[in-house]
Amino acid sequence: PNFHHDIDESNTVGGKPIFYKIGLIDQTFDENDNFGYLGLISCTNITVKNLDVNGIVIVDTTDSTISNVSSCNNTNGIYLYISSDNIIINCTAYNNDYGIHIHKSSNNNITNCNVYDNKYHGIYIPLSSYNNIANCNVYNNNYNGIFLIRSLNCTLRNNTIYNNTYNFDVDTLIINEFHHDIDATNTVNGKRMYYLADRENEVFDGTIYDFGYMALISCTNITVKNSDVCGILLADTTDSTVSNISSHNNVKGVSLWFSSGNSITNCDVCLNKYGIFLNTASNNIITNCDAYNNGYG
Repeated sequence: PNFHHDIDESNTVGGKPIFYKIGLIDQTFDENDNFGYLGLISCTNITVKNLDVNGIVIVDTTDSTISNVSSCNNTNGIYLYISSDNIIINCTAYNNDYGIHIHKSSNNNITNCNVYDNKYHGIYIPLSSYNNIANCNVYNNNYNGIFLIRSLNCTLRNNTIYNNTYNFDVDTLIINEFHHDIDATNTVNGKRMYYLADRENEVFDGTIYDFGYMALISCTNITVKNSDVCGILLADTTDSTVSNISSHNNVKGVSLWFSSGNSITNCDVCLNKYGIFLNTASNNIITNCDAYNNGYG
Protein backbone atom coordinates (compact mmCIF):
# COMPACT_ATOMS: atom_id res chain seq x y z
CA PRO A 1 0.00 0.00 0.00
CA ASN A 2 1.01 3.59 -0.64
CA PHE A 3 1.24 5.69 2.52
CA HIS A 4 2.57 8.84 0.83
CA HIS A 5 -0.24 11.36 1.09
CA ASP A 6 -0.50 15.12 1.53
CA ILE A 7 -2.49 15.45 4.75
CA ASP A 8 -2.06 18.68 6.68
CA GLU A 9 -3.12 19.80 10.14
CA SER A 10 -6.33 21.41 8.95
CA ASN A 11 -7.75 17.88 9.17
CA THR A 12 -8.91 16.83 12.61
CA VAL A 13 -9.79 13.69 14.55
CA GLY A 14 -11.87 14.12 17.69
CA GLY A 15 -11.38 17.86 17.48
CA LYS A 16 -7.58 17.59 17.39
CA PRO A 17 -5.32 18.00 14.34
CA ILE A 18 -3.92 15.13 12.30
CA PHE A 19 -0.11 15.11 12.12
CA TYR A 20 0.96 13.18 9.01
CA LYS A 21 4.70 13.55 8.56
CA ILE A 22 6.94 12.26 5.78
CA GLY A 23 10.73 12.11 5.82
CA LEU A 24 11.36 13.64 9.24
CA ILE A 25 14.64 13.09 11.09
CA ASP A 26 15.54 13.70 14.75
CA GLN A 27 12.31 15.23 16.04
CA THR A 28 10.21 14.96 19.19
CA PHE A 29 6.42 15.19 19.55
CA ASP A 30 4.90 15.46 23.03
CA GLU A 31 1.89 16.71 24.97
CA ASN A 32 2.49 20.25 23.74
CA ASP A 33 1.60 19.14 20.21
CA ASN A 34 -1.76 17.66 21.26
CA PHE A 35 -2.63 15.99 17.96
CA GLY A 36 -5.37 13.40 17.55
CA TYR A 37 -3.67 11.09 15.05
CA LEU A 38 -0.06 10.61 13.98
CA GLY A 39 1.43 9.18 10.80
CA LEU A 40 5.20 8.82 10.48
CA ILE A 41 6.21 7.84 6.95
CA SER A 42 9.86 7.22 6.02
CA CYS A 43 11.14 8.86 9.20
CA THR A 44 14.22 8.29 11.37
CA ASN A 45 14.87 8.86 15.07
CA ILE A 46 11.50 10.29 16.08
CA THR A 47 10.29 10.41 19.69
CA VAL A 48 6.57 10.51 20.45
CA LYS A 49 5.56 10.75 24.11
CA ASN A 50 2.90 11.71 26.64
CA LEU A 51 -0.13 11.81 24.35
CA ASP A 52 -3.69 10.53 24.01
CA VAL A 53 -4.49 9.81 20.37
CA ASN A 54 -6.84 7.98 18.03
CA GLY A 55 -4.20 6.02 16.18
CA ILE A 56 -0.51 5.98 15.30
CA VAL A 57 0.78 4.60 12.00
CA ILE A 58 4.52 4.13 11.49
CA VAL A 59 5.68 3.15 8.00
CA ASP A 60 9.21 2.68 6.64
CA THR A 61 10.48 4.27 9.85
CA THR A 62 13.47 3.32 11.99
CA ASP A 63 15.11 4.06 15.33
CA SER A 64 12.04 5.77 16.79
CA THR A 65 10.31 5.60 20.18
CA ILE A 66 6.63 5.75 21.15
CA SER A 67 6.43 6.30 24.91
CA ASN A 68 3.57 6.87 27.32
CA VAL A 69 0.98 7.10 24.56
CA SER A 70 -2.63 5.99 24.85
CA SER A 71 -4.27 5.10 21.53
CA CYS A 72 -7.90 4.12 21.10
CA ASN A 73 -10.90 4.03 18.78
CA ASN A 74 -9.13 3.23 15.52
CA THR A 75 -8.53 0.27 13.23
CA ASN A 76 -5.05 -0.04 14.75
CA GLY A 77 -4.07 1.54 18.02
CA ILE A 78 -0.38 1.50 17.07
CA TYR A 79 0.57 0.16 13.63
CA LEU A 80 4.10 -0.54 12.38
CA TYR A 81 4.57 -1.47 8.73
CA ILE A 82 7.93 -2.24 7.08
CA SER A 83 9.62 -0.55 10.03
CA SER A 84 12.54 -1.72 12.16
CA ASP A 85 14.47 -0.96 15.34
CA ASN A 86 11.65 0.96 17.01
CA ILE A 87 10.51 0.99 20.64
CA ILE A 88 6.93 1.04 21.92
CA ILE A 89 7.09 1.49 25.69
CA ASN A 90 4.63 2.31 28.48
CA CYS A 91 1.76 2.58 26.02
CA THR A 92 -1.92 1.70 26.20
CA ALA A 93 -3.97 0.46 23.25
CA TYR A 94 -7.67 -0.19 23.72
CA ASN A 95 -11.02 -0.10 21.91
CA ASN A 96 -9.39 -0.57 18.51
CA ASP A 97 -9.82 -3.36 16.00
CA TYR A 98 -6.17 -4.32 16.65
CA GLY A 99 -4.33 -3.00 19.67
CA ILE A 100 -0.69 -3.13 18.53
CA HIS A 101 -0.13 -4.38 14.98
CA ILE A 102 3.39 -5.15 13.72
CA HIS A 103 3.36 -6.05 10.01
CA LYS A 104 6.36 -6.93 7.85
CA SER A 105 8.58 -5.31 10.47
CA SER A 106 11.59 -6.56 12.41
CA ASN A 107 13.70 -5.89 15.49
CA ASN A 108 11.09 -3.81 17.29
CA ASN A 109 10.51 -3.80 21.05
CA ILE A 110 7.10 -3.66 22.75
CA THR A 111 7.60 -3.17 26.48
CA ASN A 112 5.43 -2.35 29.52
CA CYS A 113 2.25 -1.91 27.49
CA ASN A 114 -1.38 -2.50 28.42
CA VAL A 115 -3.45 -3.84 25.54
CA TYR A 116 -7.11 -4.57 26.17
CA ASP A 117 -10.71 -4.38 24.97
CA ASN A 118 -9.81 -4.55 21.28
CA LYS A 119 -12.22 -6.01 18.73
CA TYR A 120 -9.83 -8.59 17.32
CA HIS A 121 -6.25 -9.17 18.45
CA GLY A 122 -4.44 -7.44 21.28
CA ILE A 123 -0.90 -7.74 19.88
CA TYR A 124 -0.91 -8.94 16.28
CA ILE A 125 2.39 -9.80 14.55
CA PRO A 126 2.10 -11.13 10.98
CA LEU A 127 5.06 -11.63 8.63
CA SER A 128 7.48 -10.08 11.10
CA SER A 129 10.60 -11.49 12.73
CA TYR A 130 12.95 -10.79 15.62
CA ASN A 131 10.46 -8.65 17.52
CA ASN A 132 10.43 -8.56 21.32
CA ILE A 133 7.40 -8.34 23.61
CA ALA A 134 8.10 -7.90 27.32
CA ASN A 135 6.24 -6.99 30.50
CA CYS A 136 2.92 -6.42 28.75
CA ASN A 137 -0.58 -6.98 30.10
CA VAL A 138 -2.84 -8.29 27.34
CA TYR A 139 -6.43 -8.96 28.32
CA ASN A 140 -10.13 -8.76 27.43
CA ASN A 141 -9.51 -8.79 23.68
CA ASN A 142 -12.21 -10.36 21.55
CA TYR A 143 -9.95 -12.70 19.60
CA ASN A 144 -6.31 -13.47 20.39
CA GLY A 145 -4.37 -11.80 23.14
CA ILE A 146 -1.08 -12.29 21.26
CA PHE A 147 -1.07 -13.73 17.73
CA LEU A 148 2.14 -14.57 15.84
CA ILE A 149 1.48 -15.49 12.23
CA ARG A 150 4.10 -16.30 9.59
CA SER A 151 6.74 -14.76 11.83
CA LEU A 152 10.12 -16.01 13.04
CA ASN A 153 12.25 -15.77 16.18
CA CYS A 154 10.13 -13.43 18.27
CA THR A 155 10.96 -13.17 21.97
CA LEU A 156 8.35 -13.01 24.74
CA ARG A 157 9.26 -12.28 28.35
CA ASN A 158 7.13 -11.72 31.44
CA ASN A 159 3.88 -11.05 29.61
CA THR A 160 0.55 -11.52 31.37
CA ILE A 161 -2.13 -12.80 28.99
CA TYR A 162 -5.60 -13.44 30.33
CA ASN A 163 -9.33 -13.34 29.76
CA ASN A 164 -9.11 -13.04 25.98
CA THR A 165 -11.48 -15.10 23.86
CA TYR A 166 -8.40 -16.96 22.57
CA ASN A 167 -5.31 -16.08 24.53
CA PHE A 168 -2.30 -17.03 22.41
CA ASP A 169 -1.72 -18.55 19.00
CA VAL A 170 1.07 -19.24 16.52
CA ASP A 171 0.12 -19.93 12.93
CA THR A 172 2.33 -20.57 9.91
CA LEU A 173 2.92 -22.74 6.88
CA ILE A 174 6.54 -23.75 7.47
CA ILE A 175 8.33 -25.33 10.41
CA ASN A 176 10.95 -22.62 10.94
CA GLU A 177 8.28 -20.05 11.74
CA PHE A 178 7.27 -21.97 14.84
CA HIS A 179 10.65 -21.17 16.38
CA HIS A 180 10.32 -18.39 18.96
CA ASP A 181 11.97 -17.65 22.28
CA ILE A 182 9.08 -17.81 24.75
CA ASP A 183 9.92 -18.75 28.32
CA ALA A 184 7.92 -19.57 31.44
CA THR A 185 7.94 -15.98 32.72
CA ASN A 186 4.95 -15.54 30.40
CA THR A 187 1.56 -16.58 31.77
CA VAL A 188 -1.83 -17.45 30.33
CA ASN A 189 -4.73 -17.06 32.74
CA GLY A 190 -2.29 -17.03 35.65
CA LYS A 191 -0.40 -20.19 34.65
CA ARG A 192 3.00 -20.48 33.03
CA MET A 193 3.54 -20.90 29.31
CA TYR A 194 5.92 -23.62 28.18
CA TYR A 195 7.18 -23.14 24.64
CA LEU A 196 9.84 -25.80 24.24
CA ALA A 197 12.14 -26.56 21.32
CA ASP A 198 14.58 -29.36 20.57
CA ARG A 199 13.79 -31.36 23.71
CA GLU A 200 13.63 -35.11 24.09
CA ASN A 201 12.78 -37.81 26.61
CA GLU A 202 11.02 -35.58 29.17
CA VAL A 203 7.76 -35.66 31.11
CA PHE A 204 5.70 -32.56 31.90
CA ASP A 205 3.08 -33.37 34.50
CA GLY A 206 0.63 -30.55 35.20
CA THR A 207 0.41 -31.56 38.84
CA ILE A 208 4.06 -30.53 39.11
CA TYR A 209 4.56 -27.82 36.48
CA ASP A 210 1.06 -26.23 36.49
CA PHE A 211 1.35 -24.96 32.92
CA GLY A 212 -1.41 -23.06 31.12
CA TYR A 213 -0.11 -23.45 27.57
CA MET A 214 2.27 -26.02 26.09
CA ALA A 215 4.11 -25.99 22.78
CA LEU A 216 6.56 -28.66 21.64
CA ILE A 217 8.66 -27.59 18.66
CA SER A 218 11.00 -30.12 17.04
CA CYS A 219 10.79 -32.42 20.05
CA THR A 220 10.95 -36.19 20.45
CA ASN A 221 9.46 -38.53 23.06
CA ILE A 222 7.82 -35.93 25.31
CA THR A 223 4.91 -36.72 27.61
CA VAL A 224 2.47 -33.95 28.54
CA LYS A 225 -0.23 -34.89 31.02
CA ASN A 226 -2.64 -33.90 33.78
CA SER A 227 -3.32 -30.22 33.18
CA ASP A 228 -6.02 -27.71 32.35
CA VAL A 229 -4.66 -25.49 29.58
CA CYS A 230 -5.44 -22.91 26.90
CA GLY A 231 -3.82 -24.76 24.03
CA ILE A 232 -1.45 -27.60 23.17
CA LEU A 233 0.77 -27.24 20.10
CA LEU A 234 3.00 -29.92 18.58
CA ALA A 235 5.09 -28.86 15.57
CA ASP A 236 7.73 -31.06 13.95
CA THR A 237 7.37 -33.36 16.96
CA THR A 238 7.43 -37.15 17.02
CA ASP A 239 6.78 -40.08 19.33
CA SER A 240 5.16 -37.94 22.03
CA THR A 241 2.07 -38.32 24.19
CA VAL A 242 -0.58 -35.86 25.33
CA SER A 243 -2.88 -37.40 27.92
CA ASN A 244 -5.47 -36.34 30.47
CA ILE A 245 -5.47 -32.74 29.26
CA SER A 246 -8.38 -30.32 29.25
CA SER A 247 -7.75 -27.70 26.56
CA HIS A 248 -10.14 -24.83 26.02
CA ASN A 249 -10.54 -21.19 25.00
CA ASN A 250 -7.93 -21.13 22.28
CA VAL A 251 -7.99 -20.96 18.51
CA LYS A 252 -6.84 -24.59 18.44
CA GLY A 253 -7.38 -26.77 21.48
CA VAL A 254 -4.83 -29.39 20.43
CA SER A 255 -2.91 -28.86 17.19
CA LEU A 256 -0.37 -31.00 15.37
CA TRP A 257 1.72 -29.56 12.54
CA PHE A 258 4.29 -31.55 10.56
CA SER A 259 4.20 -34.16 13.33
CA SER A 260 3.94 -37.94 13.32
CA GLY A 261 3.82 -40.93 15.62
CA ASN A 262 2.16 -39.06 18.48
CA SER A 263 -0.67 -40.12 20.79
CA ILE A 264 -3.49 -37.88 22.02
CA THR A 265 -5.50 -39.74 24.63
CA ASN A 266 -8.12 -39.08 27.31
CA CYS A 267 -8.32 -35.36 26.51
CA ASP A 268 -11.24 -32.99 26.90
CA VAL A 269 -11.22 -30.30 24.20
CA CYS A 270 -13.92 -27.64 24.25
CA LEU A 271 -14.75 -23.98 23.61
CA ASN A 272 -12.05 -23.53 20.98
CA LYS A 273 -12.40 -22.38 17.38
CA TYR A 274 -10.88 -25.72 16.33
CA GLY A 275 -10.98 -28.63 18.76
CA ILE A 276 -8.30 -31.04 17.53
CA PHE A 277 -6.46 -29.67 14.49
CA LEU A 278 -4.02 -31.60 12.27
CA ASN A 279 -2.02 -30.08 9.42
CA THR A 280 0.52 -32.14 7.48
CA ALA A 281 0.41 -34.67 10.31
CA SER A 282 0.39 -38.43 9.78
CA ASN A 283 0.36 -41.66 11.78
CA ASN A 284 -0.91 -40.02 14.95
CA ILE A 285 -3.38 -41.77 17.26
CA ILE A 286 -6.31 -39.97 18.90
CA THR A 287 -8.23 -42.09 21.42
CA ASN A 288 -10.82 -41.57 24.16
CA CYS A 289 -11.04 -37.81 23.60
CA ASP A 290 -14.12 -35.61 23.93
CA ALA A 291 -14.25 -32.64 21.54
CA TYR A 292 -17.35 -30.50 21.94
CA ASN A 293 -18.65 -26.93 21.82
CA ASN A 294 -15.87 -25.98 19.41
CA GLY A 295 -16.43 -24.03 16.20
CA TYR A 296 -15.02 -27.06 14.38
CA GLY A 297 -14.47 -30.48 15.97
